[in-house]
Amino acid sequence: KTFKAMIPVNKLMIVDDDELSNYITGKIVEHAGLAEKADSFYSAKAALKYLKTNSSMRQGDYPDLIFLDLNLYDMKGWDFLSEYIKLKESYRRKITLFLLTNSIAEKDREQAKKFPCIKGYLHKPLTMGMIQEIELYLTKKKEYAFRS
Repeated sequence: KTFKAMIPVNKLMIVDDDELSNYITGKIVEHAGLAEKADSFYSAKAALKYLKTNSSMRQGDYPDLIFLDLNLYDMKGWDFLSEYIKLKESYRRKITLFLLTNSIAEKDREQAKKFPCIKGYLHKPLTMGMIQEIELYLTKKKEYAFRS
């Protein structure tokens, strides 16, 4: 049985400098019908610039969902998050952020718990099971519990 997401998000932002990973994530999201549009940002700095620019607009454009990798060439995911949490709270409240990373380090899991904006810790590659759990979170705002 093929799973299809019941309530797709309008816009997904993938922040990951690995082109293959972005391609696979995009295809899985497309196959599941999770997002109307998925934008890949290969640079954390470019993704932050986009978010900062749009958060300052009265009718700013925002992604409904962000998948963030921790290991990026231009800026670590933790540095991205330190800047992200400085955005207007009213803007961030509209966005759901999940880590999507290769890191299996327990210290990264523990660090993630210090950021209330992170709703889940996912290990690459993204799977249909993960998308089902993301959908459950989005529809019921169920606590995600930092597991892969």
